[in-house]
Amino acid sequence: MNTAFGNIDTSGPVVQDSLELEGRVSSGFRISIRARGCSLKIAFVHTYRASTSSEGGASSDSIGYGITSADLLVQSVRNAGHEVVEIRPCASRIIEWRGVVLSSIARALRDSSVDAIFLFHCANPLAASVRQLLNDSRVNVPLVGYTHGSHWDPTDVYRGSAAPFMQWADLGNLLAMDLIFFVSGGIRDAVLTAVADAAPGALADVASRAVVTHLPVSTPPQELSGRDSGSRKLVYNHSFDAGKAPQLFFRTAASLLSYDAELIVEFTRSPTPGSSESSELDSLVRGYPRRVEVHGGLSVRDYYEVLAGASHQMSTASHESFGVATFEAILAGCCAILPDRAAYREFFGSVPFGLYQSGQEISRAMELLNSEEQSHRLWRLQDQVARRVTHAPSVTDVILRALMNHIKADSFNTKEVSQR
Repeated sequence: MNTAFGNIDTSGPVVQDSLELEGRVSSGFRISIRARGCSLKIAFVHTYRASTSSEGGASSDSIGYGITSADLLVQSVRNAGHEVVEIRPCASRIIEWRGVVLSSIARALRDSSVDAIFLFHCANPLAASVRQLLNDSRVNVPLVGYTHGSHWDPTDVYRGSAAPFMQWADLGNLLAMDLIFFVSGGIRDAVLTAVADAAPGALADVASRAVVTHLPVSTPPQELSGRDSGSRKLVYNHSFDAGKAPQLFFRTAASLLSYDAELIVEFTRSPTPGSSESSELDSLVRGYPRRVEVHGGLSVRDYYEVLAGASHQMSTASHESFGVATFEAILAGCCAILPDRAAYREFFGSVPFGLYQSGQEISRAMELLNSEEQSHRLWRLQDQVARRVTHAPSVTDVILRALMNHIKADSFNTKEVSQR
């Protein structure tokens, strides 16, 4: 993959030969590479979720991101013939979870001879903390994983507010990994551009580890009830973070509800109680009783039921590194009303009339809500994109190919060192 920041190769063939190496390098680190016949043993570290007690009690803000996408990736890796040791500890608070997950990783390293550690999100747990654990355990296996957002992406305002003073620690997390999987070319380019400006000495290291691969997204269960023909229901299934511009959606929804007496607007989650977003949403509900529905704590099945019952989904986001919520809605049959910015431009920019410009939120939504034929035509094109971009075997192939190539190169280098 040629980029402005260097040549990043993720297109080579999957390693087909057999690698077996057990030894010690001069530093005393234990080496365990067990790539027999391309079969790897991968410790897969799930990220923190709002609710970790059970799938049925999971908050709807973490279904696609923390549950279905991660589970689909694990299953796809197994389908490719590899063994996966899942690390998914439970804790009611993230501060407790961070300690539990590191202990779980340490136990996996002690009890299982793994060939790689895969972090579904390198910020939870912190990749630098996992690297320190590997160093302390004197285990040298690849540490790889996704970054879903970054302080080094200028449009990601959530990181700065949710984790202040962590910009340089965030860069340290990236540098702690052997391979960094970016969910879109846009976030990779944004991060590399920012690093080039502020920390040019780190650019080559970050760029050489960067691999663009997408996220697998589950299709909804086949037996869902679906929606009534001709009904108009607009769904908002994003978070209420500033980067998703929820206030802009509230204003847009209020205008649409005033124009269309039959329109229903549905939210798959509720904002944090006491927040400004909660107050504005309460006002919208009071203004249009029985026409604005707000859910919270949906199960995976109920979440997909809501999506399948909607005719349209809308985003007003200023920041979107991938768009799991939008892909979920499209795969459930919703026509998506999307802005011409962020990852939407990367994935849907080639779809004719597929994106609206800033200031066109109301007019574009009204146009699509009032034309079932036009909406269906647009949805069919969006669905083609969604199925290609989120195709689990394709995403998995990129990840495994990059990992196997890295293990092969690293194994040969290690072997040379151990023989000297």
